[in-house]
Amino acid sequence: MTDSVILLPLQATPDGLRLQQYPPAEQWDDWVEWDHKAWPKKAPRRYRLVPTVCFNCESACGLLAWIDKETGQVRKFEGNPAHPGSRGRNCAKGPATLNQVNDPDRILFPLKRAGQRGEGKWVRVTWEQALQDIGVRIRRAFLEGRHNEVMYHVGRPGHDGLMEWVLPAWGVDGHNSHTNICSSGARAGYAFWMGFDRPSPDHAHANVILLISSHLETGHYFNPHAQRIIEGKLAGAKLIVFDTRLSNTASMADTWIAPWPGSEAAILLAIANHLISTGRYNREFVRRWVNWEQYLQALDRGELSRAPAAGGRSAFEFADFELALQAHYAKYTFEFAAQEAGVDAAVLGKAAPALALKTLDGATITNADLTGRTVMVNFWNTWCIPCEQEAPALTAFASQKQGEAGVVLLAVVRADTEDAVRRHPDRAPKGWTVVLDPGQQAALGFGTKGQPETYAIAPSGVVTSSKYGPASVGELQAMFSAANRAAAPR
Repeated sequence: MTDSVILLPLQATPDGLRLQQYPPAEQWDDWVEWDHKAWPKKAPRRYRLVPTVCFNCESACGLLAWIDKETGQVRKFEGNPAHPGSRGRNCAKGPATLNQVNDPDRILFPLKRAGQRGEGKWVRVTWEQALQDIGVRIRRAFLEGRHNEVMYHVGRPGHDGLMEWVLPAWGVDGHNSHTNICSSGARAGYAFWMGFDRPSPDHAHANVILLISSHLETGHYFNPHAQRIIEGKLAGAKLIVFDTRLSNTASMADTWIAPWPGSEAAILLAIANHLISTGRYNREFVRRWVNWEQYLQALDRGELSRAPAAGGRSAFEFADFELALQAHYAKYTFEFAAQEAGVDAAVLGKAAPALALKTLDGATITNADLTGRTVMVNFWNTWCIPCEQEAPALTAFASQKQGEAGVVLLAVVRADTEDAVRRHPDRAPKGWTVVLDPGQQAALGFGTKGQPETYAIAPSGVVTSSKYGPASVGELQAMFSAANRAAAPR
């Protein structure tokens, strides 16, 4: 034991040496620092650093309580570098925990009302008395069948779901907490589809991160999430922010969308429709983990009004569910979202997205190859029945343009494999250059709804029109003519 202050060596980091931020863990039981209040006199003060957690939100970031070994009082709270979630980095609410510890109105023991409700008269009781009194009252209510008179209320639910097991076992539907009036609306969605309302996505390794009115600079909601979102962005992830106001977080986003307040759900429904209609979801995961058979049975029995009954079928195929899902979400188009949220529905009138398409021969086609030409881009695949119906019109249109200078016709494979395209060359539109879209970047860039879908691009690089669904020869010619007349990008 010594009263001398230890000078810590420099800490090695990937960016070079830096000053140590935290005392080494092996010295937390007896750490000595100069007392800043005694300056300029060098007066040593001894501390014991005790790991704890911040409970000013459910994030439960790690803290170190600096306890004065002479007085036994907590002098300050700082981050705990050994905590796997927060890693020693805390928002302002963490150190502010000291205010709660020393709050003169802090309740330190159970109190029982001694007078009439509202009189403010209380008497101190022991924990044993409190638990006995409450337990007797709850048991009596259960024995008398008065389950609905029992409510469990907690300020900050930190029991990790324990009471969600206990209360249903008691037959009580009376859980109430801070969450009910804070973030319950958002959490309900998580709970409905995954059974847990506080998930921790792998932001650090994500390719795209979507934040809906979540402001990282305010420390809300989860500090550990904010750290890893920044790591993901530094690693190349695209950050998309839905926020009516241009917050600091929105200002750092790759894409900022400012919808009308409360309309975000319309955009999310349109995105869901897009993913469903284009088959861009993990089909096997959905087949295995979603209760699609029960859903179809309910439709068949007429218990759900979203689709007509199928007539007493005893067995269903997953493909039936996919069709029902497409029908249910079909009305939630990007145009619907645009009307509800006040955002632009499409890429029309803007420069064509960056392209890096691959021909079946291995050549690459980029925007530079298309500059100065009138381009028709058709998204299709081998299993799409509407695509098959459209193919004759595409072939006829290509015949009309054969030999015409400055014309490029691209048939972009969407939601399909190169192997399928090579095995079914007869299903590709004749006279169009078949190209692959690695990572579906072109489809995402155009904001396609599905297939078939056709876009016309002017020689200036502006997308002038689009057609979702099978196009006729006349419609293709009209789109082409309009693109030829189009002006430069705005």
